Amino acid sequence: MSNTWFSALTSGSPARNTDVIAIARSGANYKLAASDLIGGVLIATGCTGGDIGAQVNAAITALGSQGGTVFIPAGSYTQTTTIVKPQNVCIVGAGTVATILNYTGSGWAVVIGSATGGMGGVSDLSLIGPMVFTSGGSSTTGGIYLGGTDSVSGSPSSGDVGTNSAFSQNIERVCVKTFGTGIQWGENAWCTTIYASQIVANGIGLYFPGSLPNSGERIAIIGCSVYNNIGIGLKIASGTSDTDFHIVDTSFDYNGYFTADNAWAIQNGGALLSLTGCHVEQLGHWLQNLGYGICTLTGCLFTNGSVSATLGWLIDNQNIYGLTVSGGSFTNSGSGALNNTGVTGGVWIGVSANVTINNALAVYDRYGTATLSSVIAGTLQSSGNLGVNGATPAAATTGYGTPTGNAITSSFAASTITLGNLAAEVAQLVLDLKKAGIIKA
Repeated sequence: MSNTWFSALTSGSPARNTDVIAIARSGANYKLAASDLIGGVLIATGCTGGDIGAQVNAAITALGSQGGTVFIPAGSYTQTTTIVKPQNVCIVGAGTVATILNYTGSGWAVVIGSATGGMGGVSDLSLIGPMVFTSGGSSTTGGIYLGGTDSVSGSPSSGDVGTNSAFSQNIERVCVKTFGTGIQWGENAWCTTIYASQIVANGIGLYFPGSLPNSGERIAIIGCSVYNNIGIGLKIASGTSDTDFHIVDTSFDYNGYFTADNAWAIQNGGALLSLTGCHVEQLGHWLQNLGYGICTLTGCLFTNGSVSATLGWLIDNQNIYGLTVSGGSFTNSGSGALNNTGVTGGVWIGVSANVTINNALAVYDRYGTATLSSVIAGTLQSSGNLGVNGATPAAATTGYGTPTGNAITSSFAASTITLGNLAAEVAQLVLDLKKAGIIKA
């Protein structure tokens, strides 16, 4: 590609939807010749404006209603103007270390939303806010806002309207740092994907307010790091029963950085929330599941908990049927409990824990090492304790899937049943059924 031959872009002429408008800090609008096409993308450089925010907005205007891509070359830029990005526009930098936007305004650095449809996003850049992080600073600024703004707490005061939407928007390889709120959803915002990004040193990392009209469907956070935020890492407010968050391979580390016992890494006020393969490392607050929240943890690692005694527990599940834990490791380095001692701790299946899994509704322990305490009626732990109201001590029996051991009703802690090798027994049962002709080989 030639980097010297440019032809002038006619004043007022919109670029095509295959164009990339590259932002320079000064100069007029220019467009490369057709011979300089790379993968069908025509690059133009130089847009007017007093700051990078104004320049990006000018480039978006130049793209026209069909949208396109705005490219911001490597550099450290001052941003005072909010970037208003329509749904069908992509804003792309040269990398989180190479392209840095230093926001000095008082609102939101980027607002994503428009009446027009189309997929788009923000990628490969850093947004740095004005908040002083040391000693737990505060700020009313925000990094990225998705959707319409009417009647939403903390929403932008200008640059967007409540009827705007943010549908199928991707935030990829973006660092959002030192804002009052890192990323927040508004009205009509759904199918958001945040990928391989850092949400760090903000007041709140990610915030989904309650009772947002037409928002919250299929929000995915994949391969991200949410850490050292002054407050909660991910806050999903109450009134979010039609919202589903899917978090995969993401770290939540040391949120609540300046508090004695840490704010919650994750607080779920009522959404369907799933965590798969995630790492949560907090001093004292791992997860709070409130109201009608449904939370599933699969193959996650929760660790530290060194000041768990300050609150008394690390996981607070307020919905008796709202927490299911499958696999994973839970290491509590403090003297507090794993689960809130006043409510149920959900269902635990095949979990490795270095402390008692207390207050669980059910524990299925394939390792045979976990123990129960403060259990409730009907609590089951295979290879451990079984409590059944109204039963009497029974002699050991054997058979397909039949437990061996004794059941004692007077004390859940003393009632022990050891399940045999259930997998082997099921396999033998299948063989016997085949021999009897009940099932075919």
